[in-house]
Parts: sequence; structure tokens; C-alpha cells
Amino acid sequence: MTASRTTFFERLGRGVVAHPWRVVGGWLALVVVAIAVLPALATRVDPNTSGTLPSTAEASKATRLAQDAFPGRPQSTGVIVFTRHDGAALTEDDNKQVAAVVGNLKAAGVAGVQTVTTSERLIAPNHKSQLGQIAFAENANDKKTVDAVKALRSKTVTLLGGSPLSAGYSGEAPVAADNTDAIAAAAGIVAGATVGLIVILQLLIFRSPVAAFVPVIAVGIVQVVGGGLAGAVSALAGYKVASFAPILVIVVLFGVGTDYILFLLFRYRERLRDGEDPKEALVHALARVGEAVTSAAGVVIVAFCTLLVSPLGSFRTLGPTLAVVVATMLAAGLTLVPAIIALLGEKLFWPSKAWRTARPGTNAARLGRLTARRPGLLASGCALLFGVLALGAIGFSLDYDPVGQLPQDKESATSYNRMLQDFPPGNLAPVVVFLTHDGAAPLDAAGEQAFGAALKAVDGVANVGPAVASADGGTAQFTVILNQDPYSKAALSLVSGPLETAAHTKAPAGTHASVGGPSSAYAGIRDANSDGLKFALPIAAVLIGIILALLLRGVIGTGLLIGVVFLGFAGVFGASVLLFQHAQGKPGLQFVIPLVMYVFVVAIGTDYNILMISRIRDEIRSGATAREAVGAAVTRTAPAVAAAGLVLAGSFAALMLAGIGFLTEMGFAVSLGIALCAFVMAIVLVPGLAAVAGDRFWWPSRPGAPVPPAPPMHARPVAAAESAGERA
Repeated sequence: MTASRTTFFERLGRGVVAHPWRVVGGWLALVVVAIAVLPALATRVDPNTSGTLPSTAEASKATRLAQDAFPGRPQSTGVIVFTRHDGAALTEDDNKQVAAVVGNLKAAGVAGVQTVTTSERLIAPNHKSQLGQIAFAENANDKKTVDAVKALRSKTVTLLGGSPLSAGYSGEAPVAADNTDAIAAAAGIVAGATVGLIVILQLLIFRSPVAAFVPVIAVGIVQVVGGGLAGAVSALAGYKVASFAPILVIVVLFGVGTDYILFLLFRYRERLRDGEDPKEALVHALARVGEAVTSAAGVVIVAFCTLLVSPLGSFRTLGPTLAVVVATMLAAGLTLVPAIIALLGEKLFWPSKAWRTARPGTNAARLGRLTARRPGLLASGCALLFGVLALGAIGFSLDYDPVGQLPQDKESATSYNRMLQDFPPGNLAPVVVFLTHDGAAPLDAAGEQAFGAALKAVDGVANVGPAVASADGGTAQFTVILNQDPYSKAALSLVSGPLETAAHTKAPAGTHASVGGPSSAYAGIRDANSDGLKFALPIAAVLIGIILALLLRGVIGTGLLIGVVFLGFAGVFGASVLLFQHAQGKPGLQFVIPLVMYVFVVAIGTDYNILMISRIRDEIRSGATAREAVGAAVTRTAPAVAAAGLVLAGSFAALMLAGIGFLTEMGFAVSLGIALCAFVMAIVLVPGLAAVAGDRFWWPSRPGAPVPPAPPMHARPVAAAESAGERA
């Protein structure tokens, strides 16, 4: 099985080396097709999928009912918080000016705005602020709504010019608008930081500007082609992707893509140091690395595809998007990158000449000797480290607050914090309860009043507005204001628990109730996210295990690798909870973090383990004992794994520059996980376990017969003499 795979990758390498211009030309043609024909991924973005709920969720039922009973009902809301510049109480003249501004905004006829209102009841008890309420015709994340928020803000600044008043927008729609802007700004920051970091690290590793820019050029080509293919799949399948998907595509492509390129470059440089002709060196490097890279990419693709089982739309659409671009990157790593290297030859490392010889006595060589001598001690120490970090996850919780993740200088965040000083926080995002008669008869007024009173009696409810009847009188809408942050854990539990129970049980005979609004929606997201974790985690484990079993053809080794990867995930998760929840006092990790962290840390961690184990197997096939193979593999592979880990961890760390809560947490968690997987797990823990297990690691198979000598090739005497007995 291995021989045929090696033959395939060797044949592929010879074909690419023989026709590099055709390969490069083919990829450039794909770029033209992608730009001219395929839909760019950016055109397939729909912020509404950021938390798409299952149709069975309570909020989904309420939304469908509202669309039927109130066809012209607002789809989202917002608030304007009016205050004085000097912080004093509003005067009667100030209240009149607020009313005038609100009237002008209503009369302006801004597209997407149904109405803008205010009243005396929206004046704070301490008279220090007054609210305006806005009803939008479309969903909070809809582009029309986002544009309407921007237009209203601009008009308000003009209307209040020269007055003692100031106004800030918050609430459901303004929060969504600010979130959209923040993510758009973050994309540019992350892209620039990622590319810059990769170039700098490549310069430090190879001391060559040519080698530094090869990954940038190759990944740039793949980004256009892969993004177009992902967009085409999205269009054909009829789905759109979440707003944060393009940012993750950038990070994944440049991080994972550079990793695969590094794996090939390190093995190529090693073959050159052994005196091989550049073309033969490239063929044999690809023959050796191709299987490991393909297996590693397969693990990543499978891990991403497990997101398809998530009930949440944001994860379901993210999975195939990332899987398509990684598959495209794999194809480029096996064809485009070798073709570019074939064209450059030794000029790839220009102007440095240090690449010709390896430095004896390197840290990798010392670590390789130590791992071969004391594998049990090192493996135990690494396992203990992950176990201690995992303890940080005790008492973890998840946060569903979209306001808390925004940069705190955003207007919707500052206005919300100001509103909290004077009003019940539930004004930010009211709960909506619908009471519908099961028959054709209209609702009874007395029954409506009793139902509203029952809702108001629920502990945690600040106020219930008067019922608004549908045109046919068969449905009544109740607006419920909570006395707590509508996105807090307590509010989600209140809405999905006591309030929902009261609505269902206190509904008059012959009627039924549905609870909607942002709090209900996020309660549904919470439940769906929990279900997604229960399904995705074991499915990913099984599929990754199958790929490892096919690669290793052994039960014990596969079990050990799966075990250490999940131990690594537990350690990284614990460290993240320890930092953000326990140390920084946040309510919990953003709800998207566990599943995304799991997919990336487990998949990428397995990548590095595959590279190391493949090299250990190669060394055993060359006649080395288990411990000798481990020492040689660590010596020769640790630099590549370390460099790849730095690049990928740095790429994800760039997310921390975005200033958005969940991207900051994601950047920290995934970059830490990748660093630990590379520097602790793949370089020390896995080789240590392989050395301790010995031949049992590969049971019931054996690594295989020694690999036959490579075919005769043209050696370069000078380079061969310089590098005798040395490895990278």
C-alpha cells in the first residue's frame, strides 16, 4: 500500500518537474476563470447566518408566527439614547428638542426604517436621558438595516449640531451594524498582519527573500481559486456563509498553506545537502512528504466537514467553505508549489549560502538524543503539563453576549453602557410574546389582560407593554422588558425557562403562545450549540482515527495519537478558560470558541503528529531501531514542525489584533493550541511515546521493509562533501 502511494507521489513529482511552466500556467488559467466566472466568497456572505437557528427552536416558531400574523411587523429594533453633554438632567426644552429630532428622523423616510418614536414614558426616572425607539423593516443583519443605521446616525449628528444634547445608537440593529463594521475592518488588519508575519518568519528561517515570498504568492493564487470554488459550492448548494468566514479563510490558507510548503522546503533542502541534483531532490522530497501532507490535509478537511452536523447555520456553512479551500491548497501544495520550486532551483535560497550545510550540535539534535535516551520521562512531563492546564476548565461557561464582544469604543457599546445607568437593561432587546387563538375567533380582551399580567408576574420581568392585535384579531403581541442584560446567562435562562413556561401554561383556553426576540433566539443558539458539540466532537474523533489508522496501519499507535491530541485540546481549553473567565472575570468563553478550537487544535495537532510519525517510520524502514529512529526523526523534523508551528500560531494570533471579543479569544486559544501541539506534543510527547512503545506502536502491522536506495542521480560533489553526516 505504501509502495503504491510513494510511487504515485514520485510520479506526480516527476511530471511536475518535467513540465513546471505548464503547471504554473494551468494555475494562472484557474485564477482567470475564478475571477471571471466563479462567485467570489465575499459575495456569498450573509451576516444573518451568524447564528441561524434550527426550525424547531422556540424563537424560530415565533418568527414564523409573526410573519403570518403581522406581515408588516418590524423585523428588528434599535434605541437612541439622548443625553446632555454636561451630564445634567434633561430640561423641558431638551425634551422638546428630542421630540423634534425624533420627528425629523421619522419624516426623513430613511429606507428600511418603519418608524421612529419617543414619549414621556421613555424619559428616565432621574431625567438624565431619554430614549427614542426605532423599528426596522428587515432583519438586524440585513444590509438595508445596516445602511439605515448609518443614515440615521449621520442625520442625528446634523440635527443635534450646536445643541447641548448628544445621542448614541444601540439595541439589536445598531449592535449588528457595529459588529459588521468591526469584522470588515478586522479582515484587513488580520490579512496584513498574517502576510507580514509569514514573510518575516520565512526570512528568519531561510534568510532568503525568494523563499519568503513563495508561500505568499502560492497562497495568494490559492485564495483566489479556492475562494471562487468555495463561492461556487455555496451558490450551487444554496447557502451563504457567516460574516467571519472570510477572515478564517485568510488565516487558514496562509497558515496551513505555509505549513505544507515548509514541510516540502525542509525536506527539499535536506536532499540538496545530501548532494542530489535539484530536480531529483525535489522529486524525492515530494515522494517522501506527499503522503504525510495529503494525510494531514485529509484530517483537516474531515474535521471541517464534521461542522456540517451542527444545528447552527454559521458552523454548517463554515465547514464546507474551509474544507474546499484546504483541498485547493493541498492540490497546489502537490503541484503549483513544486513547479515554482522546480523553476527556481537553488535560486530559491538566494542570496544565502548557509542552506548548503547544517549546523552540527543544534538544539534539535540535542533534543533528539535526549528523547531517544529518556522518552518515558519526557512523555510523562508533557502529559502532566497538559493535564494541569486542563484543570483550568473546571467551572467553565459560555457567553452569548453580542455587545460584550464589540470593541468597547463602538457607539452601540458605549450607548448601551450609558442606558444601563438610567433604564432597565432589557430595553436593549425586548422579548416578544405572541398569543394566538387556535380557532377563527378573535382573542378575548379579558384573557389578553390576564395573560399580560401573568407575564409581568414572572420574576425578572420589568414591564409588559399593552397587547397589539393582528389585523384579523386572532393574534396579540406583547412586548416584555427584562430587568437584566437580555444577553446574559441569567436572561437566557429566564426567557427559556420561567417566562416561556408562564407563556405556555398561562395561555387562555383555546390559545397558544410563542416566545421570540433576541433573548429567545440566543437561548435557542445556546441549546443548538450544546447539541452540536455533542455530535461534532465524537464524529471528528472517529473520522480522524480512521485516517490515522489508514496511515499507520496500527491500532496502538492510532489510539495513542488520538489520546494525546484530545489531551492537548483539554489543556488548551483549560488554559483559555483560566485566562478569559477566571483571570479576566468574563462571563465565559464566547460560544463559538469550543467547537472552532476543537476543530483547529485537534486537526492541526494531528497534522504535526503525522509529519513526525511518518519520519519515524521512514527511519525505521531505513534500518534504525525504534529509539534510533525517534532520535533521527526529532533531529531532522523538529525544525520543520517548529517553523510550521510558529507560522500557523502567528497567523491565528493575528486575530487578536481585530479588537473583537470572539476573534481575540479564538486567536489566543488556537495559537496557543498550535504552539503546544507543535513544540510539546509533536516534537516531544509523540516521539517519546513511539520510543517507549517500540515495535508495539505499529501493532498489528510493522513499519515495513527498508526503503530501497534511491535511483542513481547526479550528485554535486562540493555540496555532498560539505554536508557529509549532517542533517537539517
